[in-house]
Amino acid sequence: MYKCDFADIINKYSTPLYPVKTDVLPVLKRSDKIKCVIFDVYGTLIISGSGDISAHQVDLSESEERMEALLKRYSIKAYPEELHILFKKRVVSIHENLKNQGVDVPEVDYPDVWKSVTGITDREKIECFTLEYEMITNPVYEMPGAKNILSFLKKRSILAGIISNAQFFTPVILEHLLGKEIYPECFDPVLIFLSYKYRCAKPSEYIFNKAVEKLSDFSMVPHQVLYVGNDMKSDIIPAKKCGFKTALFAGDKRSLRTRGMGINEILKNSDNIITELSQIKVCI
Repeated sequence: MYKCDFADIINKYSTPLYPVKTDVLPVLKRSDKIKCVIFDVYGTLIISGSGDISAHQVDLSESEERMEALLKRYSIKAYPEELHILFKKRVVSIHENLKNQGVDVPEVDYPDVWKSVTGITDREKIECFTLEYEMITNPVYEMPGAKNILSFLKKRSILAGIISNAQFFTPVILEHLLGKEIYPECFDPVLIFLSYKYRCAKPSEYIFNKAVEKLSDFSMVPHQVLYVGNDMKSDIIPAKKCGFKTALFAGDKRSLRTRGMGINEILKNSDNIITELSQIKVCI
């Protein structure tokens, strides 16, 4: 059986990243009824070099040498671009099948896709390959203020959760970048909703409604939740529709997705606009 250390892989490829400032100004509204803050991950809790998680939408030109070395190490006889095309085709095929089953925004499990594309059958080996591929094509680093705000919520006994388009490696990356004392310690495991587990991704309201169901176990209603994300379409609008209070995170130009909306339209859906995670303190 193939063995590798996920932490070693992350260490191998991790280099510091810093947010790229936007020209957006914060709009902050205090709400005294917030009992839970739920976060997006990529572009919100962690800096994403590509601005999001999306292995089928990457530019391989800047990482060609690393990618060739990766394929050689895993004995994959294909050019990086060729493999990338095969991956995209497989994702499209899976999406079509899931849509035919009634899933409005389908999601895939990356190792399953890579297994079918590369022929690697050992689960741990294909997970290691998947993580390395992700780290090469989408470098990540902790978002400034993430540790601080999560520690603050923990001390205030305010629940923290996650709703994110994510893969198996996302919790591994969070634990490595933020530390075990933050992830998973500061989060309630019942309130972590990762798209790959549901085969359904944002902006589908399905994954948000699953969160609403679980929140009822805490005797909590949607308007007592603040959802923080960087994408108007995938984060803010569906969160608002299910009744959450919302905060658009506009702290990194790479990941900010206004989807062509002006400030007035943004503020119809987002109760707050924050440019630093510490500003969440003002909103609750």
